[in-house]
Amino acid sequence: PQLVTLELNDCEFQDQQALLNALSSLPSLKMLMLKGNPFTLAPSYPGLAVDCLPQLACLDTLWLFPKERSRFRGLASVRGIANLSFYLCEDTTFCDAGYIFICADVTMDVASVT
Repeated sequence: PQLVTLELNDCEFQDQQALLNALSSLPSLKMLMLKGNPFTLAPSYPGLAVDCLPQLACLDTLWLFPKERSRFRGLASVRGIANLSFYLCEDTTFCDAGYIFICADVTMDVASVT
């Protein structure tokens, strides 16, 4: 598939991981809009999308630069991260794009947090 831009705003997607798994089959996807979907309120967003779709250049009209991309590297390998509804830790990282990502220690068992 040669799809480069995809707008899925306000489509009521609930399962972030399932959607990202499907979108990972689109290697030419560079621009993705997901605003208004319930999972965009989860602490794992936008980090999980950025890490799962490394070919993206723009997410929700915000350009992704190496600095932002490196902040989320490895997030997709954290088991169960997409299903966390709320998780706090001492170190909060702020993304220059205006998102707040509540950190997750990738060495911990995420299932024990819920």
